[in-house]
Amino acid sequence: MRMRRATHRQMASLCFGLAIALTVGTLAAPAAAQEPVAPETLLRRMASTMIGADTIAVTVEELSDRVGSDGQKVLVAGEATIRVSRPDRLLAKAVYDGRRIDTGYAGSDLLLLDHDRATYGTYPVSGPISAALEVVSERFRAFAPVTELLSDGVLEKIQRDVVVMRDLGEKPVQGTTARHLLLLGTTRDVQLWIRVEEPVLPLRMVVTDVSVAKQPQRIFHLTEWRLGVEMAPEGLELRIPEGYRREEIRTLDPLE
Repeated sequence: MRMRRATHRQMASLCFGLAIALTVGTLAAPAAAQEPVAPETLLRRMASTMIGADTIAVTVEELSDRVGSDGQKVLVAGEATIRVSRPDRLLAKAVYDGRRIDTGYAGSDLLLLDHDRATYGTYPVSGPISAALEVVSERFRAFAPVTELLSDGVLEKIQRDVVVMRDLGEKPVQGTTARHLLLLGTTRDVQLWIRVEEPVLPLRMVVTDVSVAKQPQRIFHLTEWRLGVEMAPEGLELRIPEGYRREEIRTLDPLE
């Protein structure tokens, strides 16, 4: 009887110890790593962040090589602060290759000020902010293609001629983790470094023109993002300074 009782106690102790070990082992097991979201999903989240903001402010630093009329590459640097208030207000202040240009829009007629030449010009356009951004980008070749990121149709514009999309993994950018996406297209290749944490925002953009032999690149660093902050209408107004003369402004590209 004593031997049997001792065996029961030993078995009970063994079972209790095994249960504790299993419980501790379960609690200590590392959590399974989360699979990164698909590139298409990340792009949609970025687009949703951009479109969902009534107001956007961002600083853009650009370093680009362009192909001049002689066929040689020329390095061009620029910086701009861009503020957008939906549905139809835009104010951008830029220094582009040493040329100081302000651009304003308030629902009709784009206004451009060239401070170095003391001139101003207007261009007829009306409608939402996307219409003004398209004119700034396509007609005056300014801030393109960053203007696509601020447009209401950001997803369609970024993917307009994409053939292959690749995920190049996570990289540190501006002190945070970003996913590096490569969008290979028929006329251009686009690289985007997109912030992983909320708010999901583009932090860096590199665009390579593959339609010409020298394949010039434009490199953009996007910093100081502010979304949904209050912007008084008067703070987005652009006025023509006294003494400025009217002049047709054909482009803001310093090489044209």
